[in-house]
Amino acid sequence: MRSRSLGLGLILPLALVLAALSCSSPEVIETGKELGEPTSVRITRLWPHLMRVRRPKTEAADPTAKPGGSDYNTVGHLDSKFDCRKAEELFPEFPAAKLRACFLTIPPGTTVTYRFVRQAQPFLEIEDPEDAPACMVEYLRTIPVPREIIFQTPVKSNLDCYTARVDLESSEKFGIKMPIARLDMAVRFPLRKLPTDDDATLRLVQGWALTPFFKDVRNADGVPEVSATLMPERLCKKCMGEKTLSKDLELEAPLWP
Repeated sequence: MRSRSLGLGLILPLALVLAALSCSSPEVIETGKELGEPTSVRITRLWPHLMRVRRPKTEAADPTAKPGGSDYNTVGHLDSKFDCRKAEELFPEFPAAKLRACFLTIPPGTTVTYRFVRQAQPFLEIEDPEDAPACMVEYLRTIPVPREIIFQTPVKSNLDCYTARVDLESSEKFGIKMPIARLDMAVRFPLRKLPTDDDATLRLVQGWALTPFFKDVRNADGVPEVSATLMPERLCKKCMGEKTLSKDLELEAPLWP
């Protein structure tokens, strides 16, 4: 079992390393040198206005399936934007003010543990609702998790487009699908920095929703990373929207970490 901690006691807690990372840049892993450009990067920052999320209701096709198999084709059809949505659309009715009031009532030393549920529309769910603070159960019992994120991030002097996915498949051994490692997220109270408005509260929980994208290995500075793959610009334009696709390197505060 793997556990990711957020809040008090975290070495570099989510949403609190902004200052430390304000001058950093993604580490580029040049796995596509034969193409003359990197195809994979390790990302340490994400910006909400440069990101889209995908969380379609239908099961994806299995890339290892053979023609004729039940999971050879995707069920349903994608829309013109490949089902890409803005990050805030994960939380259509977000109780920001109630959550801020909730955070203030939770006794110091409390830990709320979420488990990651792997399905077509993945989510984080409070593991022991009977033992968790009542207001957390009422307002944030589950946290929707994107199946895939598509985003722009500065690499060298450009804003390149990348994609990252959570692993929803079980591992396979001797032809038998086996459950993959369980993933937990632990939120410890008090939080190091309480959000003071609705936007900050939403950004905090959006950051929590990205926890399953974290990799176990941290970089040299101890910062968790997301491993992402270069996306062709034409696909990025379809997902992000050609008018939305940014070329401006003047960026606002990152969403994550």
